[in-house]
Amino acid sequence: MVNHMKKLSGQMLWILFLLEITACSSQKPTVETIPLSAVPSDEIAQLDLEVKRAKEQQVHLLSPKWFSQTERSLSEASKLRTQGEKVESILNAVATGRAELAKARSFANISATAYPRVIKAREDALKVGANRLEKEFAKVEQEFLDLGRAIENNDLRYAENHRERVLHGFRQLELRAIKHNALSKARETIDLAIREGAKDYAPSTLSEAQNALSAAEDFITNNRYSEDAIKAQAEAALFQANRLKHITEEAKSFSKMTPEGKALWVEKQFYSLASAGHLPDLRNESFTSQVGEIEKTIVALGQRGTSLARRSEELGARVSALKGVAEAERRKLMSLEEQQAFQKRFSDVRALFKPEEAEIFKEQDTLIIRLKSIEYPPGQYVLLPKNYPLLTKVGKAVRLFDTPAVKIEGHTDAMGSKKSNDKLSLMRADNVKEYLVANQIIPEENVIAIGLGDSKPIATNKTATGRAINRRIDIIIEPQLAARVGE
Repeated sequence: MVNHMKKLSGQMLWILFLLEITACSSQKPTVETIPLSAVPSDEIAQLDLEVKRAKEQQVHLLSPKWFSQTERSLSEASKLRTQGEKVESILNAVATGRAELAKARSFANISATAYPRVIKAREDALKVGANRLEKEFAKVEQEFLDLGRAIENNDLRYAENHRERVLHGFRQLELRAIKHNALSKARETIDLAIREGAKDYAPSTLSEAQNALSAAEDFITNNRYSEDAIKAQAEAALFQANRLKHITEEAKSFSKMTPEGKALWVEKQFYSLASAGHLPDLRNESFTSQVGEIEKTIVALGQRGTSLARRSEELGARVSALKGVAEAERRKLMSLEEQQAFQKRFSDVRALFKPEEAEIFKEQDTLIIRLKSIEYPPGQYVLLPKNYPLLTKVGKAVRLFDTPAVKIEGHTDAMGSKKSNDKLSLMRADNVKEYLVANQIIPEENVIAIGLGDSKPIATNKTATGRAINRRIDIIIEPQLAARVGE
């Protein structure tokens, strides 16, 4: 009965997918006209950012046809601008690209819901480098893209019938990649030893090494995500592989010696060890006696080493304490000079903005630019062209601090749920971040974007004016004083 219900539930889900796909397929992209007053280069740059963000979200994989059309429209817009064509033509190409991207996102959402396990399997395979298995990965990747194309073409049956096959393909690639990463060195070492004659000169050791490798492979097959245990298995296999290599080399060498030559070689090794331990010449004793005397010396040296290690730890602790004192004194000497430089930059930033554009203030060693005039329509995150001049001033402010650390905080009004507001505020902050990075104002590794939703209002959310004020962006600049002090 339970299985029957699950089957019915699955069938209903696919029926819903079919209805949604049918709706998407039957509708042409809705192209929204861009006002002729818009700046073509800004609109192209904004679409380029949206395309890059969509690619990061795997839209190009989940809706390959519509995403490809979006890229063609973006390329066409750039080409028209380069050729000096009419503004209307350029903006029409951008508008078409946006409509196609919206269509791609719609199909991508359906694909993400239709085969999430396949998407996760692909991500897992990529994490372990399965794409280095170029030919095999390309084959499964093509089958993965075919699932998205089937969704776009309203062929739900194809996606349903082939998703498990693609899932299995990625899981197998993941397993192969994990085994390769962990065991390739051991396998290569064993193969080298075989080429050097291990089968003839060290058959028993070869068997041990191959057994260790097989055991590691079997373990990974059943425990592919037990990273620490896999590492231990791989180290054990590599140990045996290296042992095989050296045993093969020595056995080949011994095969060319006379019985006396072999005994003299062993005696020479013991004599070297005894000399290193300052022992008397023991060559007049049996090999067993020599080994016993060497073992006693090693034990004594180990006990002495333990005592020296404890003394070394004590001295290390004292050195660390002295370093801490020196660092504190160095910071005191530099703090006044840095504070004066920070105050000068603070004044320069304030001079960049009009009072109605932004509020500039300090919190300890950070400077905050609260953008008052940046505007977002309710529920939207895309930057409007009229906000670009304000962001240009933000760029000038950031450059006053050379290469600071920058945090961009997105805020919303209290309309909507907490989850949707958190997501929207992050998208707004991320949009500003990408604008600054794309315009080479700040390196990407020096800036982060976070969304705080409606958790930090600065005005009432009971009026339209107050809500507009709360839909804001805060730019927090940290000059990284400590880093400069150390230069």
